[in-house]
Amino acid sequence: MDLPPSLGVLRLTGRVIWTRLRSTEQTLTGDRREHYESGIEFTDLTPEQKQALATVLATLQTGQAAPEREPSR
Repeated sequence: MDLPPSLGVLRLTGRVIWTRLRSTEQTLTGDRREHYESGIEFTDLTPEQKQALATVLATLQTGQAAPEREPSR
């Protein structure tokens, strides 16, 4: 899982439990780019890892809710 650099590094054990095609776009060079979403089930987390994950998710949710934020590409 890639996190924004400002959130630091978080290494967790997990498994992908579902994946779906979210969207497809044509690039200016004519290539086709596909965007997927996946659901991850994290396993064997320590209490510290659970807290770190909760903090990261809260930070990301707050950032996505801000109206001035540019959509990710």
